[in-house]
Amino acid sequence: MKKKISLLIVLVLILSLAFTGCGKKDPTPDIKAQATGLLDAMQAGDVAKMGEFADPSIWEAGGDLESFGTLDSFVDDFIDSLGSVKKEDLSAEATDAIEKFKTFILENMVESYEIGEIKVEGDTATVDAVVNYGFDPDKIESIDVNSDLETLVNTYMAENMDALIEVLNSQGEEALQNKIVNDLIGDILDLFSKAVLDQGGMSENSVLILKNIEDKWVITEFKARV
Repeated sequence: MKKKISLLIVLVLILSLAFTGCGKKDPTPDIKAQATGLLDAMQAGDVAKMGEFADPSIWEAGGDLESFGTLDSFVDDFIDSLGSVKKEDLSAEATDAIEKFKTFILENMVESYEIGEIKVEGDTATVDAVVNYGFDPDKIESIDVNSDLETLVNTYMAENMDALIEVLNSQGEEALQNKIVNDLIGDILDLFSKAVLDQGGMSENSVLILKNIEDKWVITEFKARV
């Protein structure tokens, strides 16, 4: 009788362990879905979509992907460098040119990627990925187009001198500066866009770090693999 009871207890324990194992969901598919979701959004240049898969702090200033989140401030700094022109002084065409440039940068930043090994340790997971960039995001602010810009401005001045003098005499220096910026900003950004791609692409071995927060895997870090 005792032997039968012992065998029954062993059988119950084995079945309990088996069902416990079956009840645990493999988190790997969810983790991979989060990683591919973020990388797909990066490839599409969709910062809003990126927020569905990662903590927003990673593309704020100082974050691992700040090149995405700080593009607006980069453009603002660019406009400030043009002189006293304010955003409200920009024409519809100039504003469209700026939005076109921002879209160009975002859509060309990530060209492709490949997901590698996925490791899970408790509530933390790491995903290896090879990310292929259309240009080096860290070098975008150091691109120099001064020579081409000088040629562009000199040509513009030579072709439009009479009209520019008329604006200066009738409306003043601020109106003149506004006209020059509005006329040239599209061409200036085209020069910059070309220079961005001319620097060439790059591949980087990256690691995405995810945390399980309230039963949802969230990407909290995106780093180069060292």
